[in-house]
Amino acid sequence: MARWLTIKEAAAILDLTPDAVRKRAKRGQLQIRIQDGIQRVLVEDDRILSSTVGHATSEAQGALVEALRGQIAQLTEQNRQLFEQLQMVNDSDKLHTEIIRRFLVLTPGSAPMAPPAEAVETPTATVIQTPTAPIAEAKARPWWRRLWQ
Repeated sequence: MARWLTIKEAAAILDLTPDAVRKRAKRGQLQIRIQDGIQRVLVEDDRILSSTVGHATSEAQGALVEALRGQIAQLTEQNRQLFEQLQMVNDSDKLHTEIIRRFLVLTPGSAPMAPPAEAVETPTATVIQTPTAPIAEAKARPWWRRLWQ
């Protein structure tokens, strides 16, 4: 079954502008008639029903978007807390390393020991670098010179 609606009503239901409804009627995609000096468009009931379902779907999507925004805010806060905990752990590791270094260097009655390796911080992980002795520059001949001379 179909209903005769004004152009504005049909535009609202079909989610179009009134000009788009007029152009579709002119092309023959919609039936139009003039009744009491008002242009009316024939709209099928299934389009009216799908329009109301579409508005309900939009409301449901809006509720889902709000729920997702809430989850994003919650996860952002959780991420901030975890980052603070990571910083506290890194700070305590630095403190422990400094205490061990001082203990090993200042132990009375024993030979001074080399300090432990220093930690170099990177944004994702802590990399341990061991102190290295200076390497003497040795000018070794290339293999091909040793072979041909």
